[in-house]
Amino acid sequence: DHFVRLVHAWETHGHPQEQVCPQCLANLEEAAALYQGDFLEGFGLRDSVEYDDWAFFQAEGLRQAFASALARLVHGHSAQGNAEAALPHARRWLALDPLHEPAHRQLMQLYARTGQRSAALRQYAECVRILDEELGLRPAEETTALYEQIRTTPPGVVEGMELPVRATPRRHNLPAQATPFIGREEELAEMSTLLQDPACR
Repeated sequence: DHFVRLVHAWETHGHPQEQVCPQCLANLEEAAALYQGDFLEGFGLRDSVEYDDWAFFQAEGLRQAFASALARLVHGHSAQGNAEAALPHARRWLALDPLHEPAHRQLMQLYARTGQRSAALRQYAECVRILDEELGLRPAEETTALYEQIRTTPPGVVEGMELPVRATPRRHNLPAQATPFIGREEELAEMSTLLQDPACR
């Protein structure tokens, strides 16, 4: 309950969502420190489908709240020019969902801003590898363009570059979409078939 209150405390601050004030940062830092693992991780009840469904959605809702808190922390610290403080939050954000390209881009930007150009380029290579292995896809043009910008900028200049910082996404109650469904006709057809099967959970 305390975690949820901290994550949503910004709603009472009277400023736009994309703005992260010092009190927001303090609340979100505390919330991130509280989150040490998924809700009831490792606990289950034998032969209880109802419990499994309830626990899954509780855990998923809290994971999404945590991801949102990390994204806001990265955005807030970056907007204040404190890339070093944003880095650990960006790493945790990506660890939640290694297929989430915006998190890869944020980490690339932060590595570049803190003078870790090689780490930024390695992060792109990791993004390429995991998207290929897990989804058979290439990174988005935006990700590749950022890689090229970092790669072609001299090492001594990249730390001072104004790399684009994505605004915090608008809040909604839908699950996070790691990558779009464009060009995935086979997967969509398979999902449609599964959804029509009453026995499919």
